[in-house]
Amino acid sequence: MSEFYTINRYVLLIRPGEALIEWVNSVYPEAEMRYEARMRDDNTTVYLIPEMNNLEDAYDWLKDNYLAFFENTLEELYDEPDEWPERMDWAAFERMIDFSIQTEVLDIVSEEEDEDYREDYEDEVDGFPAEDDLDWT
Repeated sequence: MSEFYTINRYVLLIRPGEALIEWVNSVYPEAEMRYEARMRDDNTTVYLIPEMNNLEDAYDWLKDNYLAFFENTLEELYDEPDEWPERMDWAAFERMIDFSIQTEVLDIVSEEEDEDYREDYEDEVDGFPAEDDLDWT
């Protein structure tokens, strides 16, 4: 059985909400998306965020920093910032984005394995691993 290593961070999970999908469909109808289909797929972005004292502090932190996450989510779906919703406040974020904060983050890769992985990739030239680098796991 693998060992689990605690990471001193929280996780912010963000997925486009139904209201955001409806908005994208209204401005970009030729690439219509279905909210239900996105829910079955891997369309959640995972962010490691600072560890806080408690979940309430984490939500306060998110309220202070939501705009970067809102913009990144919009960029993934519709890369015309001049046409993004005019209102991009906290209330719009809550309405358009499905999100949650998780307080427990475990890593199954030890520091030693992680270091081996990094060393294997040091010989990268083109941004892709060499054939022998794919055996690190």
